Amino acid sequence: MSSFQPGERRVDVGSLSLGYLEYGDPSNRSVIMVHGLGDSAWSLDPLAQTLARTHRVFSFDLRGHGRSDWGAYTLAHFVGDLRGAVETLELERPIVIGHSLGGHAASQFCGIYPEIPSAAVIIEGLGPPPNRRAESDPDGHQRDYWQQVIERVRRPARSRPHESLDAAIERFQRAHPLLDPARAAFLVEKNTKDRGDGSVEWRFDPETRDWLAGHDHERAEQRWRGVACPTLVVLGNEAWERFWQPNMIMSQDLDGPMSEAELARRLANFANVQYLTMEGAGHMVHYDKPDELNMAVGEFVSSLPPA
Repeated sequence: MSSFQPGERRVDVGSLSLGYLEYGDPSNRSVIMVHGLGDSAWSLDPLAQTLARTHRVFSFDLRGHGRSDWGAYTLAHFVGDLRGAVETLELERPIVIGHSLGGHAASQFCGIYPEIPSAAVIIEGLGPPPNRRAESDPDGHQRDYWQQVIERVRRPARSRPHESLDAAIERFQRAHPLLDPARAAFLVEKNTKDRGDGSVEWRFDPETRDWLAGHDHERAEQRWRGVACPTLVVLGNEAWERFWQPNMIMSQDLDGPMSEAELARRLANFANVQYLTMEGAGHMVHYDKPDELNMAVGEFVSSLPPA
């Protein structure tokens, strides 16, 4: 499925080690990539393949995912892992790319360490639409929201085994109908492990769900204001109905898709930002519209000045 065969490697980032895929010529400009919750480095392989023609690409498994070690899960840990990888691998002025949870980690990293990245790409990493009740009843909203978060993290976090690899592939294809079937099968094979009885389970730690319990969107926006590098933000125009509405805690209090005014307000936190909406894509832009995403990111990267 790939024109570049990535090297599968590990890097010590301090308290644990991360698995990662490395592509391209070591003499080229570096790109680091991080995926979203429940995903893995392999999910971004098509984008890595595109960029590896002209760049050296490091695609990391977030802690608790893929071949990386398991540990505590807060944005501070995810950002710290990026910092550790950059230091250990001695990467100078890398381009930083992240999707969803990886987009949050990437944007926070770029805001906290603005001297490190030369550019950033944030894919579906601006968070959900605002909650209307947060303005009309902020105290009540916060209380009810955190009650639901606490109840969620109190419940045992269990993996979701499937009776066979084929059953896991079938379920994955139903969840991502726009994903090429051959690629869906490839990703499931990479992202599951055999339980010894023919059944399989996903490689990510179910406790990674708890990262949201420590997330503060207002503080995240403060850190966005520290991002000094050129930044591309990519959103899927169908993310509301296909992701946020069915999955968000207290989604009944959300007004619907993010308004143009709210989107402009969030984007204004970045000093040098470009924005595009990917038509026909949900939250999983790299699954739904991989060719279009690859082209857009490739054009953005090629327009950057030398590092």
